[in-house]
This record gives sequence, C-alpha cells and structure tokens, in this order.
Amino acid sequence: MNYLGLDIGGANIKIAHSKGRAFTLPFALWKSPKKLHKLLKKAARQMPKYDLVGICMTGESCDCYSTKQEGVNRILDEVLKIFPEEELQIWQVDQGFQTIESARIDYLKTASSNWHALASYCGLIYSDDRSLLIDIGSTTTDIIPILKGKPASRGKTDFERLQSDELVYIGVGRTPLPMLDGQGICREVFATTLDLHLVLEHIEEDPDNFNTADGQPATKREAKSRIAHTLGGDLSTISDKKIAATAQRFYQLQAEGILQGIEKVLARHKAGFTRTILSGSGEFLIRELARHSEFNQRLPQTDFVSLSQLLDQELSSAACAWAITQLLVHFKH
Repeated sequence: MNYLGLDIGGANIKIAHSKGRAFTLPFALWKSPKKLHKLLKKAARQMPKYDLVGICMTGESCDCYSTKQEGVNRILDEVLKIFPEEELQIWQVDQGFQTIESARIDYLKTASSNWHALASYCGLIYSDDRSLLIDIGSTTTDIIPILKGKPASRGKTDFERLQSDELVYIGVGRTPLPMLDGQGICREVFATTLDLHLVLEHIEEDPDNFNTADGQPATKREAKSRIAHTLGGDLSTISDKKIAATAQRFYQLQAEGILQGIEKVLARHKAGFTRTILSGSGEFLIRELARHSEFNQRLPQTDFVSLSQLLDQELSSAACAWAITQLLVHFKH
C-alpha cells in the first residue's frame, strides 16, 4: 500500500508520499479558499500512485471562515472535489484516523490536528522515553510533551494550548515585528521575523521567496529595507548599524516569548525529559539559543534530536505531512 499525506495550512500546503517524496506549496488560503482543490490536484499529480490519502489541517483557523466548524467543512468539501471519499482518512486529535463523516461531526478534534500527528509520529520513533517536541514553524511554536509514545499535552484545541503555553504564536517567518513589541516602531506590517533572521544571517537568502511583508525577495538587502520602514525610514535614512541593532532586539524578544512557553511546560513535568526533538523551519533558533549562556540554561537539559537530520531536508520541511504517511503505514498495515 502507498500513502499520500496532506497538511493543509493557512499559508502553506505540505504534501508527502510514503515512498519518500515531499514538498511545500505556498498558498494564502484566506485569500482564495475556493481554489484549494486546484492546488491539491496539482500537488497530487506530482506524486507517485497512492492507495489512501491522509489529511491533517490548521487552515480552518483562517479568517475567511466564520467558525472552526465552517472551516473544517469547507476544507473537506474542497478535498472531496478531487479525492474519492473512500480513499480519505482524516487525522483527529486523540482519535487517530477517522472518516469524513466523523471528521465533520467531531470537528473540534479535526481542527488544528497537525501538531498532534507530528507528535504521534515522534512517539512511534521514541516510544519508551519522555520526549519534548519543539516544533517552530513560520507562524507558531508547538511545545509538546510525549510520554510513553503518546502526545501528553494539557491542551487539545488551539485555545486550550495557548492557555497552557504549549502553543506560542511566534514563528520565524510570518510574525509581524510589532506583535513582539510596538515600542519605538511603526505599528504596521512592514517587516516580519523572517527579516530579522535574514539580517542576522541565521538563515540563507532566498531570492525566489516573495512571501514577505512587502512582496519583495527574501534577501538580506530587502530585509534591511523592510526593517528600516518599520523604524519609520528607509535605507537612505536608517544606518546598517541601527537596522542590525533593531534585528537583534527583536531576536531577543522572539527568543524570550518562546523560552517562556518552554519554561512553563518544563515546570509542569518535574521528572524532566530524556530528549528534546527539534522540528520545523525554525529549529535553527533553538540551536542558536543554545549557543548563548543567557539562554542555554533555560532550555531543556537533554540531548537534542533534529528531525531535519533524522529525515532528509525534503521530508523534514513537510514533517506533518510525512508524519501522516507514516501513521497510515503504522495503523493501516
């Protein structure tokens, strides 16, 4: 049996095949929700043949949908335009794979289920230990305890996980800088966290990536320009030194926001963890923090395991979609 995994997010669609292929397609779901099926069809055509399709999602949270229930239903409607119902398996929090009908009825367990799929997959790999999964994406950070191979988060929904600090709404790409601190800057989306990491050279330039605040390339020069606009100026009026200092300040604020969440989760698990699993496009951030003494002692004192090293870069970039394929292998064989 061959399996296709789909992680349907609000800004990206991630797709993986159980034979070891995966990729990500940027897609602003909130802008064009009725075009979702066209993108899914295009993505599926690029994959080898498959017998079943597993799906997890977070896209139902987009503000083009008035409720979670509407979002789940509309996304499933789009999915059904290209996949036969009998081929579909929908991942639910604490329920595993379910039918479309069950996914609609218990929609809150279908909503924002990708974190649970990834944690469940990690639990299959490390089934006997106490692990902490830290998954940092472009928009959010998930901090998920995994005990005896099962996700053991206090919260299940996004609302509950935000309250328990297991979901921190800070990422390395899309978080607007004023969301971290609006003091002394323009409270407008001129720049995001992507720009501070480009300026500080934590990540490489990507001239083909136009998913930025101003639609210009993800290069260091353009990132400097975006930060200069945040400071109320431009590259002719704001010095490189000031831009670099601003990037560093917001890096500290980003780190603080994520570390506070990690510390609160650690405080609830006095027995500690055997390992920390790093995942997502922002896993570099934890490694960067570990290099600095002022941050290092606030991180879990464990061995760090990187999904990007355990898997190849292609699969780790679509980790939740890949997790779905492997959960299908585990549960459907």
